[in-house]
Amino acid sequence: MPGVVLLDRVLMLIAEATGHAPEALPLRSVKFLSPVLPGETVVFSQRVAASGAIVFEICVEACAETAIRGRPVASGSFAPVGLSGEVAD
Repeated sequence: MPGVVLLDRVLMLIAEATGHAPEALPLRSVKFLSPVLPGETVVFSQRVAASGAIVFEICVEACAETAIRGRPVASGSFAPVGLSGEVAD
């Protein structure tokens, strides 16, 4: 799965979960660690850092058949635009 597709899906999930409009969530950083292969299932997690940035991680779901245990795929953060229009640090 292309990285841009993963990022788009993560952005939409975070926007839905936080109530922010997608355009109010500029990408602060992203690091791609490994590809998602056909047939693999990915899982996504998010948390809010002390700075207000929304940090995310994407992993391949653990799979007993292949002994994969949550292989990291990507990680990064979005910096929500504040009420004043400034990006959160």
